Amino acid sequence: MKKALLGSVYLFVGLCLYGQHAHAQFPTYAPPRMPVPAMPPMMYGNTGPSYSKGWYQLRDGSWHEGRILPEMEQITVKSLDKKDKSETPYPAGEVVCYTLAGITGDTMRVASNFMIPRKEEYHANSFVRQIFRQGGYRLSEYIRPAAVGYGTAYQLLELPGQSIQVVPTKYKEFQEMMLRLFSDHPGLVMQLEAGRLGPDKMRDMLEAYARWKLTPPNVIFKAE
Repeated sequence: MKKALLGSVYLFVGLCLYGQHAHAQFPTYAPPRMPVPAMPPMMYGNTGPSYSKGWYQLRDGSWHEGRILPEMEQITVKSLDKKDKSETPYPAGEVVCYTLAGITGDTMRVASNFMIPRKEEYHANSFVRQIFRQGGYRLSEYIRPAAVGYGTAYQLLELPGQSIQVVPTKYKEFQEMMLRLFSDHPGLVMQLEAGRLGPDKMRDMLEAYARWKLTPPNVIFKAE
């Protein structure tokens, strides 16, 4: 109990110390929240597909407003004017991101060129839920659809200048990948080698690493 409490204190104090320095240098991104696409309650009602008011950004940088039907590989957009029955599909490759009004969840953005391990399932462009973004560091969640019920969640990690890494769920594989990716951060290496950091700490680890890269070597990461 005392060790867990002490670990929490270390993590809180550490984040506070480097957060004060990094906040002014790293632009903080706090997107609107929205659900994972293509989940049954949101996408379909008793009368068919359900559209929600939202905003989407295309590859040319332009933002647009409309009624959006989200899916894993595309969105379909209708005008806010319900008298206009026309609809326009946008494949994920033509979209940067989108959000829906009045629904809890994160911004949905497009992740490109990643492979689901063991499934040998390549994705050229798919919508993923954004969890964390600072500078060139990103963490997202991809939901692999299931035939029945909700799908399997995968965390996607992006570091500057590197391709997307699918975060392993098995601890040994996770530990090996993180020690390779974060080998220059002494605090993370120490905690990983001690077996104290797992996939559930991925956001905290990435946030600590991203901020530490601006102010090394002052931050020592402590897990709860």
